[in-house]
Amino acid sequence: MKKLLTAALLCCAAAAHAQNEITVPVSLLSVADGNQVVGEVRISQSKYGAVFTPKIRGLAAGIYGFHVHEKPSCEAAEKDGKKVEGLGAGGH
Repeated sequence: MKKLLTAALLCCAAAAHAQNEITVPVSLLSVADGNQVVGEVRISQSKYGAVFTPKIRGLAAGIYGFHVHEKPSCEAAEKDGKKVEGLGAGGH
């Protein structure tokens, strides 16, 4: 079973530190083990655009990537009359 990391990027869920910076929780999503918070990502503004600074614990050393969805959910949702796994996360 795959485990997924998710950062809930909803303004109401994020703790605002400054006008141009927010911190959001990151969770490890696992059907078998349950969901658990494993760190946070600070998002700040620079003259070049958004800067994402992760602070994650418990991951093996290595190179990781991520992408952002509009909702903090990996639940199935319906599309064209069929259930699709992970569609509850919404758009990018």
